[in-house]
Amino acid sequence: MDSSPFSKAIVTLAILVMLSMGSSNAQLSTDFYSKSCPHLFSTVKPVVQSAINKEARMGASILRLFFHDCFVNLGGPEWDVKLGRRDARTASQAAANNSIPPPTSNLNQLISRFNALGLSTRDMVALSGCVSVSSKVL
Repeated sequence: MDSSPFSKAIVTLAILVMLSMGSSNAQLSTDFYSKSCPHLFSTVKPVVQSAINKEARMGASILRLFFHDCFVNLGGPEWDVKLGRRDARTASQAAANNSIPPPTSNLNQLISRFNALGLSTRDMVALSGCVSVSSKVL
């Protein structure tokens, strides 16, 4: 088996998915794994960091996922990421299409959309630049 940091991250995430499938009626929460996997963050963080160190675009890909999650589910520069998600349990293409600014947006529309989420024009420029760069390296 390949022992690269990316492979370890995939294996770790697969284990977490299997753990979460064991309690299919559980609701998403910020402490979803606190009992079933109390060392989740301390276990996953170094593996993800290692994968980013090995492959810089991994960080851009993760940032892009959080950017989309922020626009669809949350509303600002900070939000609690609820854990325990099962594939397609809360995903909504319509919400994504309606929440994420389309590429045809003009500057005023973009500023307004970001401000509605509590993000400044500076935040918009930084996040848009990161997302644009991550799109090019993916």
